[in-house]
Amino acid sequence: MVEQTRRMLWAGVLACTAVAWLGCWRLGIGVGLSSAPIALSMISLAGLAYLRKPTWALWVRRLLDLLELLFLLAAVGYSGALLSYAAMGSTSGYTDDLLVRLDAMLGFDWLKIRLAAEQHGWMMELGRAAYASFFLSPLILLPALVLTGRSSDAYRFLLAYALAVLLTNLLFAAFPAESAFQHFMPDRRHAWGDGPLRYLEAIHQLRAGTMAHVHIDRLQGIVTFPSFHASAAFLFIWGAWPLRPLRAPMFAINSAMLVSATFFGGHYVVDILGGVALAWFSIQLVAIIERRIGAATPAASLADGESAPADVSGGATAPAVR
Repeated sequence: MVEQTRRMLWAGVLACTAVAWLGCWRLGIGVGLSSAPIALSMISLAGLAYLRKPTWALWVRRLLDLLELLFLLAAVGYSGALLSYAAMGSTSGYTDDLLVRLDAMLGFDWLKIRLAAEQHGWMMELGRAAYASFFLSPLILLPALVLTGRSSDAYRFLLAYALAVLLTNLLFAAFPAESAFQHFMPDRRHAWGDGPLRYLEAIHQLRAGTMAHVHIDRLQGIVTFPSFHASAAFLFIWGAWPLRPLRAPMFAINSAMLVSATFFGGHYVVDILGGVALAWFSIQLVAIIERRIGAATPAASLADGESAPADVSGGATAPAVR
């Protein structure tokens, strides 16, 4: 049972959401919900999941665990995106020149990488699909963990994910940037696609103080350093490791997402390295937290009297988070 982890997740999500809304309020940005009935339904189901009893049927508890996890995943994503808006609107200057110099020190040239990808249409299409897998991977991972009796691993993964979101925003506030797209290709916006254009517009409106209102479900990803796509890719691989059938596909998909985040996502290479390092650090924090509060160990613990999960990992356990 990982009650402490669940409570920390709830407390953290509520706190981050409150801070994000407060930050937007201080900038004069109104926050609206375009799908209030759906949001209220999700909150109701998540509340039921939080109050579930150990005496309820195992399949009911697993279903409620999954509903709660999916709600918390959405809440972490929305509050993290809103927090990035508050962070960008409170900063000044850009660090793109610094990030370019760091890339050069590591021997990377973003523009050469991008132009090479453009010469091969299949690379751009593969990059597009890999980059979009960011939204699909957790919707596969969380149900797989819960349905195989590894709810504790699912909560552990989501705690690391939430910590990575928070740390990403803290670092983003210290290193605000416009992206490699804008730095290297300001005169080729037609080649970017709609996504980069929308987030660049959001950055400029936040800086100018002209953004008066945002909708929770229409937020743009505006973080450059560190890349949260990179953090998420590392965490998805780590989270899926106890499940042998998912290891290879998760590793392949998310490795492709790591690579595509440069030429397709407009991230500097140092953004990717920073995102991976941040994910690793978040995993270490989870291990420290669990040791401190006596929660579940890295090897999946049993929750609410569940029987041991079927061996779907070929004898392997979750990657150590020591």
